[in-house]
Amino acid sequence: LHFNASVLNVIKGASDHSMLLLDYGKAQSRPQRRFSFDKRWLRIDGCAETVKKAWSNHHLGTPLFILKEKVKCTRIALLQWSSQFRKQRLGRINDLTAQLEALNDEGRNKDWDAWDRIKRDLNEAHCHEEHFWQQKARHKWLKHGDCNSNFFHAMFDTEGKQIPSPG
Repeated sequence: LHFNASVLNVIKGASDHSMLLLDYGKAQSRPQRRFSFDKRWLRIDGCAETVKKAWSNHHLGTPLFILKEKVKCTRIALLQWSSQFRKQRLGRINDLTAQLEALNDEGRNKDWDAWDRIKRDLNEAHCHEEHFWQQKARHKWLKHGDCNSNFFHAMFDTEGKQIPSPG
């Protein structure tokens, strides 16, 4: 069902046939996702250059309009630049894990330099992934709040009571 749909019976002349005009309204577009800067980008080469290049674009207008356009251009440039990393995130962890397992299967005869390098890269990839989820969790917490906060404020803060200590 389309909630904005309507049908109009268009009667023309003396004919017993009439045209039905179906209007399903304007196409509903998805709301634009809110942009948030990903802290992991700071560790990737090219982030600072992308921001500098986008920010240095020349715009005409009032100072506030120029600022708005610079922020908009920077946001678009960062989204385009970062799109290449979204798809690689989990793939890199899986590839490095497979490489580590392959080296592990070689036993004591493995290339220890490669082992150290892959292990370091895997730890770094896991660190990046953890930063991503920490940032996402913090965003959700800030948006929805801590469900217990209201309860504790209502119970103890309003009457000046102290939170009882256990035991």
